[in-house]
Amino acid sequence: MANNTSGDPHETHAPSVRTFLLADVRGYTRYSDERGDEAASALARRFADIVHQAVQASGGELVEVRGDEALCVFGSAREATWAAVELQRRFREKLSGEPALPLPVGIGMDAGEAVATEGGYKGRALNVAARLCSLAGPGAILASETVALLAGRDDRARYAPRRPTRMKGIAAPVRFVEVVPQVELPPLPVAARPRREVRRRRALVMAVALALIAAVLAAILILRRDDSGGVVVPPNSVALIDPSSNRIVDSIRVGDSPGPIDAATGALWVLNRNNRTLTKIDPRTREVVDTVGLGTGPANMSAGASGVWVTDVCGQTLLRIDPRRGRTQRVALNPQSFFEGPGYFRYCAVNADAGPIWAASVSPASLVRVDVDPASGTAAPGLAVPVPGHHAYGIAYPVGGASAIAVDNQAVWAVDYEGGVVRRVDPAKGKIVGVVNVGEGPVAAAAGDGFVWVVNQNEDSVSLIEARTNSVRKTLSVGDVPTAVGLGEGAVWVANSGDGTVSRIDPETNEVVATISIGNRPQGIIVAQGLVWVTVRKA
Repeated sequence: MANNTSGDPHETHAPSVRTFLLADVRGYTRYSDERGDEAASALARRFADIVHQAVQASGGELVEVRGDEALCVFGSAREATWAAVELQRRFREKLSGEPALPLPVGIGMDAGEAVATEGGYKGRALNVAARLCSLAGPGAILASETVALLAGRDDRARYAPRRPTRMKGIAAPVRFVEVVPQVELPPLPVAARPRREVRRRRALVMAVALALIAAVLAAILILRRDDSGGVVVPPNSVALIDPSSNRIVDSIRVGDSPGPIDAATGALWVLNRNNRTLTKIDPRTREVVDTVGLGTGPANMSAGASGVWVTDVCGQTLLRIDPRRGRTQRVALNPQSFFEGPGYFRYCAVNADAGPIWAASVSPASLVRVDVDPASGTAAPGLAVPVPGHHAYGIAYPVGGASAIAVDNQAVWAVDYEGGVVRRVDPAKGKIVGVVNVGEGPVAAAAGDGFVWVVNQNEDSVSLIEARTNSVRKTLSVGDVPTAVGLGEGAVWVANSGDGTVSRIDPETNEVVATISIGNRPQGIIVAQGLVWVTVRKA
């Protein structure tokens, strides 16, 4: 859509700050295949009408509609945010008992300088908005940090920061938030499938079930291979790596979007964030033996002799699952409610590996020791160690400085994602006794043998801290977007979610000696029972 008014089709306007909103209908191609071109065209017209009306009412401009995708531009970030919330409401509202749009829509937004050209705009903000739109789940609104800062506080929506993400064509990781409407929206639509599709899917399900039964009876593991012959571990599973050969030898299906994994009390525990469950695996039989529902939105998890400890997304409470006593307990870390959202995984650290449990409390910013009464098994907050706080994204979300916690027999090591440091805490004195600068965006750590290995996600590296000197001995490059680190079997293991690999580091030479392809995105990693266990989600 032209913004040029001079009559010269090749003229462009000077750059100015604009906010771009891209909306995309999820599942449009399949809908078209199943329902036919006429139904798909009707859906596209309805989509365009809703976008045009809502954007115009919010003071924006509908630049272009391409079937199932719309590009809009606003002079105000706040107006764009209002429009995004209004769009999600209008897409879902019922008309004659049916949703206005039978398919959900994802929205992405960014603000920045852009040049108006014939038929549209050019600029980095437009590219970021497009990337965020593709990243947004059905019914979600993702906005860059810039949009959140420009829009400021508003009673129509709040901002839940998400983990910075690398995006194609953009050098630095992009910091963004999820825009969460403060008003209740209608439920997301569920498009009914044609009967022929239902029959076809039932037949497919039956065929798959029979194939699985045959595979189990034959005790044969089938791992798909990519075009180069590498193994592709299926998403929503745990991959098992044999450290003697650096080969994947098995995979176990778990819940939706598995993340942290830990070992304790003769079992492996996996936190599945999307369906809010814990999966218990017997490492001897390599079978799932239990699934525990968590209820609230889980963020992180650690397992130890006292049970499995799960933090919520707000960093307010710990949920303790005690499999030996057959009970659960919720432990309040602080009484305040300050933020919510999946982006706060990095501020909800917990470690139960040895002795006392340590957790990150974010308001006030502190490390809290949780004590368990050996007689009653009851847990309660104990010693609190204040740590420096700050404000995420410059808006009113106070957060603590602990994205991960590692514990050894010398200290508690608190990793600060925003500050790029690791704080050494003396558990006896209850205070910080050292601060070590590491890389950019540290998200995970593991301690042992007088060293602490720290994963720096935003610069694809691992820093090796020598506990004796409180300094970084070496920083070495690993794979793309590392997320977790584990120690064991004579090696340091790093899960790299960006390129779907696991890096093996030799602690004697402090060099990467092997790179193991996973195929999908590895998330958590633990070494137990002579194997390396890696959680894997969809790429």
